[in-house]
Amino acid sequence: MELVKQWYAKRIDSWEYHLATRSTDRVVRPFDWGIEWMARWPFSSAGADAEDKLCELSKIAIARSPEFFAYEPP
Repeated sequence: MELVKQWYAKRIDSWEYHLATRSTDRVVRPFDWGIEWMARWPFSSAGADAEDKLCELSKIAIARSPEFFAYEPP
């Protein structure tokens, strides 16, 4: 069984490498936290920077998931 796992892992790695190196016209974009999407959440954060805000809001969203996932029918 272990031999099959090793073979499969090697096969998947090879395929992923093939896909990753196939295109030569990739565009590298700067990392973005996406904090503009958090503006409409039902609660807010007093975090100092984007990472702190995202971490704090994620914890609140998990703790208050019914409120977070609730919606008003159109």
